[in-house]
Amino acid sequence: MIFLLAPQGYILVSCISRIKGEQEDDIPLPLDKEEIDGFVRGGLSEESFEAYDDTQEPLVPHFFAGYKK
Repeated sequence: MIFLLAPQGYILVSCISRIKGEQEDDIPLPLDKEEIDGFVRGGLSEESFEAYDDTQEPLVPHFFAGYKK
């Protein structure tokens, strides 16, 4: 993976999340935990991570994470 971040740069990721194997036909495709962990596998360090449900009805799960190069 190539990240266009300055040295010591940060990236914030906010996305809809899903359980692995579910919602695989949704557009846009929500990320599962293994997929969002690709930022770490790509060489970034995870500085923060939160999994939460928003306030919509029905509730929609999200990930909000910060990574550093």
